[in-house]
Amino acid sequence: MRQLILAAAVAILACFFGRPAGAVPFTDGQFISFSQNTWGADPAAGPPAQLVRDHFDDIYPTGLTVGVGNFILFTAGSNGDAVLTFLPQTGPAAALNATLVDPTSSSSGIFGGQIIGLRFNIDFSEAGYTLGSSGIPFGDLVLHDLTGAVAGLNGEDLSQFFV
Repeated sequence: MRQLILAAAVAILACFFGRPAGAVPFTDGQFISFSQNTWGADPAAGPPAQLVRDHFDDIYPTGLTVGVGNFILFTAGSNGDAVLTFLPQTGPAAALNATLVDPTSSSSGIFGGQIIGLRFNIDFSEAGYTLGSSGIPFGDLVLHDLTGAVAGLNGEDLSQFFV
């Protein structure tokens, strides 16, 4: 199921700060993103999970690392099998409490799955596989109208936010 702009970023920000980002309305198809559930679906069902199977090793030739300090590494060379097994994640959003390689779950719960979904939305769009009709990569969308603890993120694009 396609979602419009900032869906993943807003969900992540809302988990921690409770305030959604404002967004200018877009028309359907201008920007394409998918949930962690769809990225992690059965690849036989088609995109986007099939995109992971077909292009994971091209997009992440040294593997996909998510996290700082403690992190999760999904190794290259498996056509994304490890990350497809990991997704989707459920459970309470929490800190990642260990460094993991090709795990099937983590202490981060749904947050870990949402972060990987956001990373895929940014990277697969940048590679042109999920680029919407606007021609603007998903990661180039800019956060704005945030208040409180996250106001400092205003003006950053999703790629900058993710770093």
